[in-house]
Amino acid sequence: MSAKEDIILEFNEDNHRLRERVLIPELATTDSKESGKNYTSTQKNPHQYIAELQNRLRLSQERYYNIANSRDELVISCSPTAILTFVNQTFCRFVQKSEEEMLGTSFLDLIYEPDREAVRKLLMSIKEEEPEILFPWRVTKPDGGISWQEWKARAIFDELGTIIEFQAVGRDMSERLEMERTLKESEAYYRVTFESTGTAMMIYRYDMEIILVNTEFEKLSGYKREEIEYKMKWTKFIDQRDLDRMISYHFRRQTYEREVPDNYEFHFRDRWGNIKNIFLTVALIPENQTVVVSFMDITERKKMEQALLQSERRYLSILNACPNELSISTLDEGRFIDVNHQLCKTMGRSHNEIIGYTSLELGIWANPEDRAELVEMLKRDGSVRNREYNLRAKTGREIIALVSAELYEFEGKPCMILITNDISEKKQMEKELARLDQLNLVGEMATSIAHEVRNPMTSVRGFLQLLKSYEHLDFYSEYFNLMIEELDCANHIISEFLSMAQHKNVDLQPRNLNSIVMSVAPLIKADASSQNKYLELQLNDVDEIMLDEKEIPQLLCNLSRNGLEAMEEGKKLFIKTYMTNNKITLSIKDQGSGIPREVIDKIGVPFFTTKEKGTGLGLAACYSIAIRHKAVIQFETGEDGTTFFVTFDLPDKEY
Repeated sequence: MSAKEDIILEFNEDNHRLRERVLIPELATTDSKESGKNYTSTQKNPHQYIAELQNRLRLSQERYYNIANSRDELVISCSPTAILTFVNQTFCRFVQKSEEEMLGTSFLDLIYEPDREAVRKLLMSIKEEEPEILFPWRVTKPDGGISWQEWKARAIFDELGTIIEFQAVGRDMSERLEMERTLKESEAYYRVTFESTGTAMMIYRYDMEIILVNTEFEKLSGYKREEIEYKMKWTKFIDQRDLDRMISYHFRRQTYEREVPDNYEFHFRDRWGNIKNIFLTVALIPENQTVVVSFMDITERKKMEQALLQSERRYLSILNACPNELSISTLDEGRFIDVNHQLCKTMGRSHNEIIGYTSLELGIWANPEDRAELVEMLKRDGSVRNREYNLRAKTGREIIALVSAELYEFEGKPCMILITNDISEKKQMEKELARLDQLNLVGEMATSIAHEVRNPMTSVRGFLQLLKSYEHLDFYSEYFNLMIEELDCANHIISEFLSMAQHKNVDLQPRNLNSIVMSVAPLIKADASSQNKYLELQLNDVDEIMLDEKEIPQLLCNLSRNGLEAMEEGKKLFIKTYMTNNKITLSIKDQGSGIPREVIDKIGVPFFTTKEKGTGLGLAACYSIAIRHKAVIQFETGEDGTTFFVTFDLPDKEY
């Protein structure tokens, strides 16, 4: 309690003493009259003396009341039986009652019922030689809640040493207790994370003394943590050949942190003198000059053949460039307690945008029922390893991830640690390889049977034209025309079929993509106009690249036709060319309603179509043309339309 609170208690005690002095002269006057004694001329008039004391008492009480009511602390006075005789305005605001309502009531009624008897005994135990006591107790709030308060109480004694009044000053300590609880929770969260990384870790101080290790470090070193923490220095585990270098790093890091490496290899010596090759990662915490270290045992890797060294370095580079996303959340609700930076980066959200929200509120699960399934397995088995789920970033991008989870209980509440591994690119590559295999198979089939089919069709078409020229067969002219159209349609399908052959001969010559677009644009524009739709060209300057002047128009027409068919009347098709990062891109954007989610994975598969009269070969032919030009086709789709991107590499000009 503060010195100001002591002043309030002392001032209140002075008031009490002053009230006693007012009463004493009255008793003296009465005794004098009864004994027949007279006052001398030097004595004051008793009534005048009493009036002066009463006036002093009134002024003193007013000052006391003003001081007490101006304080933020709770100030009370009560009788030995705990009946309130004074309460300040702060106390009234706390109990939400007026002064008149509180005076005459028992102070013990405000104490949390299980604590009342202990408080009463504590007050009555105060002795005259030590009249003050400081202690916490629990108070029942007007809303029924419980508040921890700290009170400093002083007992007032009469001349016989009997308690005649209690005076006390209190303050709420709930906020301080809540801060202490939050700090303990935070320490527990990070302890769990520290233990769950799967990597040997250590924290040491500026003086090199180790203050914390995890279970993995116990396994690595052969020592128990009780033998290490606050008893050993990290230099004990360093082989002599690396010791000077690492001590130098340590001291330079304290001042010149950026001038020393954060990752390097060294030789680790365990309890039995075994030497292990370790890849070390170091991070300095500037606020308290402590250092966090992780140890990766690469001894086995060092024993591999030298030929695998480059491959292993690539592996480590990929691993370090793409660390896993880690989060801690409540089990049932999925409310995030903490996340690492990689998860924020992957999800496209800041730390504050995630903490305190549930994964369902943020839309992280593409299928919310997947999370319910994961929680059910976690409750049943206690852990989940490498389950494949679809997640969603803030931008809407879907992420295919391998999810591992560990169940743990904190303060009686089930929580989980979630680790995800993004395998979206791998899945996309598998789909691309499968699609290319299909295109290759269809192309080989087309090459082997196309000529055998076309030759008889050509003969049939020729005889139909001959029969059509006979006048006596004019009656069948309409049928002849229909058959010829159907044969032409079949021939067109065979042409598309042939275009998917990967080994088809192409005439690649230096050509400007814009020139080809301009030559095909009138046909596309005419097609658009017939459907009451529009075409807009956005052609930027591009360099010449190796193109086939027959295949690129076919690709452009197929993609444009698909875009036009996806739009309603009055909409516009955009064809754009541009050059970035040593690549040339052709984009075709429509204003349709987008590609349905359930068919996205089938785009480009031969014979798959959503059109009533489609063959399912148009897009497949486009992918084959792109392969022969060493180009890549990608697309983006949404409610506002679909855009196909055909990206060509810009090679060195050797022609």
